[in-house]
Amino acid sequence: MDFCNELNGKHNAITKVTFEKESKIDEIRYRAFYGNLLTTVTIPGSITSIGDDAFNCDTLTSATIQRAKGKNFQISSTSFGTVTPTYQP
Repeated sequence: MDFCNELNGKHNAITKVTFEKESKIDEIRYRAFYGNLLTTVTIPGSITSIGDDAFNCDTLTSATIQRAKGKNFQISSTSFGTVTPTYQP
């Protein structure tokens, strides 16, 4: 089943997500930004966990994850749908 079809072409209105440089956010949970109109996203080093389908069914073309040294990091295989994220140290 293609879960994105459940949207029937009706995406939510979020087109941009910005994480503040000193953000205290450390996780992005299940379907947090699911089904929006995001095209790119950069995940800061403060994030240590990205849940299932967090950015799935968006219009993503790229995702970048900035990894913080010494932090464990968890990501679901479905976090970004069909987009494979790139990692930056």
